[in-house]
Amino acid sequence: MKDSLLLLSLLELEHAHAKMIVCYAPRHSGAQKPYNPVVMLRSFLLMALCGFSSINKWQAHLRGHPELVILAGFPKEKPPSVGTFYAFMNRLLNGTYKKKCSHVIRPSERLKGKRFLRHLKGEKALRKEQFTDASEGKVKLTVDKAIASLKNHLPDDFITKINELLMLCVVIPSAERGFLGNLNELVVAGDGSVLPSHATGRGHSRCYCHEEGIQKCNCARYYADPSATWGWDSYHEKYYFGYRLHAMCINEDGRDLPVHLMLDGAHNHDSIMGVHALVRLQKQLRKYLPYAKMKYGVFDAGYDSNAFYSLFKKLDVTAIIPLNRRNIPRTDANQVERNEKGIPICPGGIEYKLHGTNKRRRKVVYHCPAKYLGRVNGKQQYKVGLSRCPLGVLCEPDSVMGPLINLHFDNSPRLNPEVPRETKLFKKLYKQRTSCERFFSRIERQDLKRGTYRRNHIFLFRSMCEAMIAHGLAWVKKRFGHEKLKTLEEVFDRMLECVEL
Repeated sequence: MKDSLLLLSLLELEHAHAKMIVCYAPRHSGAQKPYNPVVMLRSFLLMALCGFSSINKWQAHLRGHPELVILAGFPKEKPPSVGTFYAFMNRLLNGTYKKKCSHVIRPSERLKGKRFLRHLKGEKALRKEQFTDASEGKVKLTVDKAIASLKNHLPDDFITKINELLMLCVVIPSAERGFLGNLNELVVAGDGSVLPSHATGRGHSRCYCHEEGIQKCNCARYYADPSATWGWDSYHEKYYFGYRLHAMCINEDGRDLPVHLMLDGAHNHDSIMGVHALVRLQKQLRKYLPYAKMKYGVFDAGYDSNAFYSLFKKLDVTAIIPLNRRNIPRTDANQVERNEKGIPICPGGIEYKLHGTNKRRRKVVYHCPAKYLGRVNGKQQYKVGLSRCPLGVLCEPDSVMGPLINLHFDNSPRLNPEVPRETKLFKKLYKQRTSCERFFSRIERQDLKRGTYRRNHIFLFRSMCEAMIAHGLAWVKKRFGHEKLKTLEEVFDRMLECVEL
């Protein structure tokens, strides 16, 4: 932990001061001025570095450790109260400060209280009315709306605020340090993970149906979490009550660096959240890193749908997505027969051999599997191996490689991707998807997956802190290597060196 404290001296949190100070009132009528938002953000990062997930326990820990109070930057060695920590996150949730009005309810005011009256079955019915009956239709409708909003600005919500802080504090500095690789050819991976809520999904009854002999009623109930929903955890194969976190990460030289975060109810599918995440990240890059460009988008088979590929084409991003074998058509738009891997098969029933891609004409070419590239008198030349053909006779004996199959990307982008799935490039790029899984492992080590909180904005804010720490630890490793520090005095000495430089 002592080594990781060095990242506090490397993080440039002052870049986010202007984004956070607008959430405070311009005039302070109280006896004490509010704490500097940069200091509050640093204290949350220090809280995560010290392994605390409970704000109450962290505030109690600060009272007995004045060195941590100084390290966070609080004046007079006096830590703030527990309510100050929650008020800081509520200010970010409310956004730009506006004078309180009886006609407008702030977002943080809607979350006050211990119990919230909800009808989960009614909420589920309303969500179903917004989409068609199939999951493919949900993705298509979401993609159509996302494409129509590409020219619009980012919405002024809490997700945008969190990702702006992430962008200003760590993503832009990492790009300037070269930690994101070639900015003209960014390889961004995306995935989702579960975040159970601390509140119970059964709720508490407010009716008297049970006393009247009705065992299963359809009445509204009280819940401690106002926005959590029921969802399916495919890894543990069980239902849970909470949220789903979606992360976009870049893996460069062994470093897993998150660049975008989203949080929504547990009922949302990864592919639905991936559509919004792609569009939001594209807009943020255009605003803060206009010289950066996403070249590849790496996702798992859960994102494999025709509508998702149309979004990639609109954003000019190459999709790296394995084929979902539960929904593979036997023939494509060109009436070419496919096997269970999506690869075209010849009349003999075996796979055509990949010849290559023509990006200028936007097509991929396959040739006869019985013909292969060999050497004759030291020169490369195509040979014929009849033993490789189940029919024992060539379909086009006069052709060098024929029969040839030309499959255009635009006809069926899902079955004919720009980077064929059997190539080495695809396999190399797809390995970078695990960067999201390793980030989720960091989230799990901080107990965020054990039902720590009951509010979605706290989950997202704490996830942002872990993302900032991931960037900071990469900077520390690059700057100080594997140097082990035994005492806090050594840590302060190294931090002073960073400040002097």
